[in-house]
Amino acid sequence: MKVSLLNKILLGIEIVPTIFLLLLSLVILVVTKSVYLLTLVLSILSMISLIYIVVKTLLNSAGTIKNRFIYLAHVGVVITVLGVLVLVVDGNGLKRLSPGIPFSAFSFGLVACLPYFHVMIVNNFFVSKKTTGTP
Repeated sequence: MKVSLLNKILLGIEIVPTIFLLLLSLVILVVTKSVYLLTLVLSILSMISLIYIVVKTLLNSAGTIKNRFIYLAHVGVVITVLGVLVLVVDGNGLKRLSPGIPFSAFSFGLVACLPYFHVMIVNNFFVSKKTTGTP
């Protein structure tokens, strides 16, 4: 699938904060001994898969992306959105529960939702491929 130049430029700009978020998550992974290790590892894997999907899209080879990378990107967005919702609903209670963890990373994680939705729409990953069977 051919991607327009405007989409390539926008995706190139949008991926930069995702790379910074990945680096921030790696630093948090090294520094903390948290109970949220599984969430952090899933977030890191989903950001890597999102970066992979964007790079494949920029190289016009989105047709060769395996489904597991798409599903990992979906998991990352779900984790980010749920984390932001928890912060909005009971951010102070969560902060009292475990004060050493920087939960504000979830709000910065919303920046990663922009390239996620952009690349999913450009590659038509939200469109289900229904087969038409002959009776």
